[in-house]
Amino acid sequence: ENTLYYATVCKCGHVVEKEEINTANPVEVGTAEDLSTVLNSGLVSNVVLADNITVDAPLVLADNTNVTINMNGKEISYTKEVTVVDEAVEIFWVKDGATLTIKGNGTFIVEANGEVDYYAGVVSATDRGTINIENGTFTSNGCTAIYATRGGIVNISGGRYEATEKYNGLLFTLDVDESADVLGVI
Repeated sequence: ENTLYYATVCKCGHVVEKEEINTANPVEVGTAEDLSTVLNSGLVSNVVLADNITVDAPLVLADNTNVTINMNGKEISYTKEVTVVDEAVEIFWVKDGATLTIKGNGTFIVEANGEVDYYAGVVSATDRGTINIENGTFTSNGCTAIYATRGGIVNISGGRYEATEKYNGLLFTLDVDESADVLGVI
């Protein structure tokens, strides 16, 4: 059985204190590292943001997990200098049968910059991943805010979405390919 702990570690790497997390209750997180850990653990189904967070890499849910994030009115941002052609810059990547539900009227901001072609969006659903968006503000300086491909599903019941960078003269605020589904009212 897997157990999730908050641990205090000294400089030499030894655990000096640890506290078991009751994953049956919503887990409150206030740092990008803690958020990434709980999403990757596969043990936590309800997360509440305690503070604004800046991430330095996409947050990926464990395969076949179901997680609800209550943004609690907070913000998650991601700024990246892109150097690899066609690199994806996104806050959440939901794939491989995972489901992410976003609620709590939070703000998501992605800002990508670079001299090469890149993809910048806020959330992506791929490979049977599902994203359920109840509300929030989703802003990207790329050509899309929400992206679904390769069997990804996005269900939208509210929120504000903005993409500001045109690609071939077009904005794809909600971007899907022929193998994806986007359902909802905007």
